[in-house]
Amino acid sequence: MLYPQHFIDDLKTRADLVRIIEPYAPLKKKGANWMGCCPFHQEKTPSFSVNPSKGFYKCFGCGKGGTAYNFVMEIEGLNFPEAIKRVAEISGVPLPEPIDDKKYEQNKVKKEARKKIADEVIELNKYALDFWENHLQENNAHAKAAREYLEKREISKETIKTFRIGFAPDSWEKTHRRKRFGFQKRGKKSHLRSFSRTNYISGLGH
Repeated sequence: MLYPQHFIDDLKTRADLVRIIEPYAPLKKKGANWMGCCPFHQEKTPSFSVNPSKGFYKCFGCGKGGTAYNFVMEIEGLNFPEAIKRVAEISGVPLPEPIDDKKYEQNKVKKEARKKIADEVIELNKYALDFWENHLQENNAHAKAAREYLEKREISKETIKTFRIGFAPDSWEKTHRRKRFGFQKRGKKSHLRSFSRTNYISGLGH
């Protein structure tokens, strides 16, 4: 069983690390930190440092360090969900309803799938923008007419470059033929659709 990530992060921030550690290693305040002998190995000179403002501990003798969760997991032999419960108990923070492992994995898979689609759409948009910019500069009648249109609108070359104004061909199929992304989402061959059959200046509209 797992707990919501926002609760885990908030509890880690709110946890009193000094209070959690002191039963196992007496600490003395030294500046912004607290120092003591490490509970994980034998030592005579204190090398175990606790920084409560950062919520982090570090032993400069054996190298062990981490957050409140790491400490209780190491010192009490707990797994991560058990460590969350233990830190919440010491801190007097009520636990929320746990998330079922299967539900968590399902949500994780869905989130990753949404991110993948979003990344593919961004890639497609970047390619389309580059293609339209290049198409505006081509040596053909349509591109020439588009440049003349921009001149009539008194749009300078600097403005065209700054705002990345381009010229779209009369169909999306031409753009699609130049680079096949091969989207295969939900049984569909592509998310690329034709919205208009009319030439237009991208960035300005009709």
